Amino acid sequence: MYADLTTQNKSWLKRFSHGSRFRVALDLLNPNAEDQILDYGTGDGHMLSMIRSANDQCKIVGYEPVPYMFKELSEKLESSENKSVELFHSLNGYAGNFNKICCLEVLEHLSEESQKREIRNMVNLLSDDGKLILSVPIEVGLSSLLKNIARIILKQTHRNTSLRTLAYSVLGIHFDRGHETYISSHMGFYYQDLENLISSLGLTIRSKKFSPVPMLGGVINSQVFFVLEKS
Repeated sequence: MYADLTTQNKSWLKRFSHGSRFRVALDLLNPNAEDQILDYGTGDGHMLSMIRSANDQCKIVGYEPVPYMFKELSEKLESSENKSVELFHSLNGYAGNFNKICCLEVLEHLSEESQKREIRNMVNLLSDDGKLILSVPIEVGLSSLLKNIARIILKQTHRNTSLRTLAYSVLGIHFDRGHETYISSHMGFYYQDLENLISSLGLTIRSKKFSPVPMLGGVINSQVFFVLEKS
């Protein structure tokens, strides 16, 4: 189960980290009855449930392209009372015009070209006055060192973890992350590259927030959130 890696992880530290990021995301979304919200790459649907609990009057759509995750999510929704959420495995031809879109912990698994494609897809689905919320993990510098020490202790290391890649990540040195359609490992992903990519696509960064301890910035934190608008 995907939740075993996140909100139901055996490590209290990982449960705290993932729980914090979902709460930050919900606060940034601030759902109200008039909203049309898309969770882009919704995984096991945890964010969908949180949005619905916060406001059961807004329109909520979940998009999950990964087959096994979509299957898991479909089964989860079928067995719950949460029947009002729309779920899609593909958004081809979808005519929705969302005023709020969130994409949480997805883009770090994609190549730069795939990141560009998916962000453009989200922008095409976003209303002119809407906001797009992206979150990605911090996997560089001291944060990377502390995260990977914890992963080693918990025996939850990511693929491509080695002394070399860990040293590169601490120093922010780029290395080949692989060329798969879906890159499972976080190793070698640097959020600063995504921030530069966002700017190159003509989006405006309205705010940037770090989690779970905002005042520590990117020095010792787990995730970073970007709140974006069309320029």
